Amino acid sequence: MPKKPSRLHLNPLQVGVAVVIVFVTLFMFGYSSRVIKARELQDEVQMWENEVQLAQQQVDHNQDYREYVKTDQYVIERAHRDLGWGFPNEVAVWVIGRDDDPLVAEAPAPVQPAPYWQQWQQRFFGPR
Repeated sequence: MPKKPSRLHLNPLQVGVAVVIVFVTLFMFGYSSRVIKARELQDEVQMWENEVQLAQQQVDHNQDYREYVKTDQYVIERAHRDLGWGFPNEVAVWVIGRDDDPLVAEAPAPVQPAPYWQQWQQRFFGPR
């Protein structure tokens, strides 16, 4: 009669070590997930701080512009530029174009198209 395989006999020390390993593993997973979540929250806080800083810069710019709009210089500039008004004995001069104006720049010289055989060669083999 064949002998029955015996039950697995575990030493209490082995059971204790296995339980400790399981708990350490669970602790590591929990800790790592908290660390990851904390890092994500820090990144989000940094993003919102940047947004607040940009909004504050926009507010500062708008306040500066608002103060400028209240000045006489702004009114005079708008009257000259938009309405064409001027002070008595002032001669108005309108500049028609500038050399650096992209709308006034010279048109590029027409380019001679490449011969057909070169166009086909470029299509098949790419530009050289």
